[in-house]
Amino acid sequence: MSLTYLVAKAIARKDANNSHGATGSPEYKVWKGMRNRCNNPKNSNYYKYGKKGVTVDKDWDSFENFYRDMGKKPEGATLDRKDPKKGYSKENCRWAKAGDAGARGNDIYINVGGASRRLKDVAEKKGILANTLYKRIKTHGMSVKEALDK
Repeated sequence: MSLTYLVAKAIARKDANNSHGATGSPEYKVWKGMRNRCNNPKNSNYYKYGKKGVTVDKDWDSFENFYRDMGKKPEGATLDRKDPKKGYSKENCRWAKAGDAGARGNDIYINVGGASRRLKDVAEKKGILANTLYKRIKTHGMSVKEALDK
């Protein structure tokens, strides 16, 4: 057997098992996780997604289509649904970094001057650590005004 034959056979096997060649890539892991938490009742986060009716667009059953629509995942970004009441689709998703407007993740909101503001943004503007502000309010029971003025 020639080396050319062996290489061609290996490529054919790879294509048969993984036509996109991206298994293990950051984008593939995000795609797989998204589909798993929406479609697999055994997934530990299913109760927050699939059980609540969060769906994945049928076009995104294919990783290639997901990648075509979303492109390369920027460093440090997460897949963000612009409207959390809607499912995962090209129109409702984007790559967002923590701190981007709309990137919800673990964001905490507090009432400042009658408006809901991200705790992280309020703390940064005041020049204190977000964790410090959070502890003052949640652990020590201070009002937002007291916590900011301390």
